Amino acid sequence: MNKLDAEIIDKALRFAENALRGVSTENGEPMIERQKRIAGYLSDYLEPEDIAIGILGKTLENGISRAELAKNFGDYVADGAQALLRGEDEHVQDYLMATIKNVNKKLALVAVADRLEDLYSAEKSLNSEKIIKLVKETKNTFVPIMEQSPCFNENNEKYEELLDKLYYKLFED
Repeated sequence: MNKLDAEIIDKALRFAENALRGVSTENGEPMIERQKRIAGYLSDYLEPEDIAIGILGKTLENGISRAELAKNFGDYVADGAQALLRGEDEHVQDYLMATIKNVNKKLALVAVADRLEDLYSAEKSLNSEKIIKLVKETKNTFVPIMEQSPCFNENNEKYEELLDKLYYKLFED
């Protein structure tokens, strides 16, 4: 990774850390730790701007506007983060279909990394009802739709590796 790439990721992490200060996951962990793990999942697969989308996604759910993201990171990152927002009443299937049909095909990979973290957080929360619901949703809806994504149909080994991590997380227990 060159210096400019590292600067983009560092800037996104600093921005997210400020925006998510005081925000916790279901298991009580600071939200920024979740976003750092997402960046880690994506670091081998995507360009820095796409990793920034993964880092910054939760900031839109916590008071940061699309305009503020665009001002700091450009329209590409702001549009990507906005596209990953799931509406409160939006069914997961509709959200996922929109994600894989997005102009930015790499959003599917960010969605996979985000789902990995959802599973991790549910597991750490020890909420068995939440875990069962999330695993069923992931197996029955999320994985089949992600497998339709152009990202995962290009025989790209790196992309398949990330989806394999999701499979492993689902079936490790």
